[in-house]
Amino acid sequence: MDTFLKSIGIITIVAVVFAALYIYILWRNFKQLAKAQFDALEVKLEIHDHANWTTFDKAKFYEQEILSLGFKPVNIYSTTLGIDLWVFINEDFTQAATITNTVGEQSMEFSAVEEGTLKAIDVTNNPSVSALSPKPYKISIGRPDLKPKELHALFLKTINGKSLEKMPPEDMPALIESQFTKEMTQLVDSGGLPEEDIDNLIELYGESLTDEQRDEFIQETKMENLERRWEKCIDVFSESQDITPKTWNQYEDRMIVVSDNDDLSIFKKQILETLGLDDEESFYTLVSELKTSKEIILTLQEKLAHHKIKELGNITEPLQARIYGYEYPEATSPYL
Repeated sequence: MDTFLKSIGIITIVAVVFAALYIYILWRNFKQLAKAQFDALEVKLEIHDHANWTTFDKAKFYEQEILSLGFKPVNIYSTTLGIDLWVFINEDFTQAATITNTVGEQSMEFSAVEEGTLKAIDVTNNPSVSALSPKPYKISIGRPDLKPKELHALFLKTINGKSLEKMPPEDMPALIESQFTKEMTQLVDSGGLPEEDIDNLIELYGESLTDEQRDEFIQETKMENLERRWEKCIDVFSESQDITPKTWNQYEDRMIVVSDNDDLSIFKKQILETLGLDDEESFYTLVSELKTSKEIILTLQEKLAHHKIKELGNITEPLQARIYGYEYPEATSPYL
């Protein structure tokens, strides 16, 4: 476990999720892992005068190497994810260096933000980065084989010719928090960790999972992502003019979000849980031939009369979707 946890970086926030993945893989607690992926949407920093270094000698070595490259210390920050960040900045405030401390060890990273595009650029010795799929909103290079000065040389080559945003020390906490949030929001919007990344991570750290366990984790991830999407959509809908205060009070905690790009298997499972339907066999028989989530909800609207499913309105952001409300029935509706 220590080998994995030492690989966490600062702007490479998906590695934090990978740390959770490794821990929960060991526990075989896939539902908690799926939830953990999306709980870090907002990260807050606190300034500390020291970090609880798990390998003090390595941290001091990294510090000496970073200082010798002309970087100046900014602060040590503790995050709500339980990670300590020792941040340094160069003379013109365009390049940052970070030592990241977790319950395992430390990793280091050089980072910058491209001017205009606000694309993050980071070069790190975090081995998990090699398992990540490329992201259009960032440039991320993982080279655990390089020494600190070699890592910095690669970083300079990567940013060569690019205009970089200023990162004044006083703005550093807000910048780090926004980068964390941006990464996690992208993760949620894309549906969680890609299956390819999960498989790469499992291979990287030699953790054996059965096909059934792997599929269980992926299903839990998709379920958690759907729930978070529903929450975002309902929040947007609550502020629209399509819903009156009376209707909101009636359906506030009883809404269903239907979009054209729903994963049908996950949507069916979510509907089953949301409506509290006990007869799974009859439910799946009823919807087995239906091709879209809209067809499913319209069929249930007809067949589950006691739930009084009703279309409440539409939204276009964060995605195009229809919002339905329902009631908890006093009696159970037959499916057929």
